[in-house]
Amino acid sequence: MNLQPRHPYLHARVALLAGCLLPIESLEAFAHSMPEEGMSNTIQNRSNASGADSLQQVLKHDITEYEQVFSTLTQGFMDDFMVLLRPLNGSERAFLIYWLRKYEIANLKAIMRGKMAGLTAEQIRRQGLRDISPFNSLPLNDLLTTEDTAEMLRQLANSPYAETAEQARQVHEKQKTFYVVEATIAHRYLSGLLRRARGINDSNERAPLLFIVRLLLERFNLIWALRYRFTYQLSPAETYYLLIAGAGSHLTGQDLSDLVKAHSIEAMLENLPAELQEQLEDVHGITGIEQIIEEYVRVQARKLLNRSQSALARTFAYLILRECEVQRLAAIVKGRQMQLPTHIILDGVALSDAGAGLVI
Repeated sequence: MNLQPRHPYLHARVALLAGCLLPIESLEAFAHSMPEEGMSNTIQNRSNASGADSLQQVLKHDITEYEQVFSTLTQGFMDDFMVLLRPLNGSERAFLIYWLRKYEIANLKAIMRGKMAGLTAEQIRRQGLRDISPFNSLPLNDLLTTEDTAEMLRQLANSPYAETAEQARQVHEKQKTFYVVEATIAHRYLSGLLRRARGINDSNERAPLLFIVRLLLERFNLIWALRYRFTYQLSPAETYYLLIAGAGSHLTGQDLSDLVKAHSIEAMLENLPAELQEQLEDVHGITGIEQIIEEYVRVQARKLLNRSQSALARTFAYLILRECEVQRLAAIVKGRQMQLPTHIILDGVALSDAGAGLVI
């Protein structure tokens, strides 16, 4: 019987990088003062990690320059991604590359929002479009110079997002409501992510990967069900149409059709896991609920990273946590640039006592 795990090199690389993730205490210290000294010990521990230099540069240079910080942190994340992608091939490699395209989806939505707000191409760029070279497939320059959303979606006819764009264009022409168009794009992308996770050939790699992918999709379903039903006041049928069927019910504890029928926030949350229910006892408002749910997903990702025998699942869990680290560091710098009080910044990145989470 062969007890040797698949991808021993990848297991080793993930373990090395995981040991370099910043603890919450370091992020809090960064938000409070952001001095080089306050982070130096943690940074030294990253010396063997591919993303180490990016964090070092952020601390050494003018940290009020958000665009430079965002670009530097993004490059550090991409360095890690390329290191972890290198030993993979076939459906496992394809899964991670497809997941990375979430940033192109984010770029697409950012351009759409900018167009609707009447921003110039340069103003949209300054908001922080993600560069995922060498995997870019969106014609960003062409999209930024289009006149409106409908033309922008037509520009995607020859891209990998052609079917997604056509469906979004039809929705836009009928409803002219951005959040429905955004939900349509997210729906197509997430359904594709689940399909690719199911397509992993090795069952030992596939099962734990499916667990975390389904959890991400359930998080999407629950958070957006809350928004659609109680913020946008959509009907159960309209809400169901915009969510991802087949994601599962590990998190929600109920079928999707039952979830959307809830007539109150409390009723929608009553079947959540007991540990999650306990954390939500004193939380008020959908934003606070979202933060707790997102932190719950991160906790599960940490458990998978530390305990799983699947190299692919551990890699994916690491990337989720590393992504959150980048988001939080960039948001802290942005908050400082806007001269926000520290407690507002901490609350915004869910590091305060009032909340705990953030990740898509």
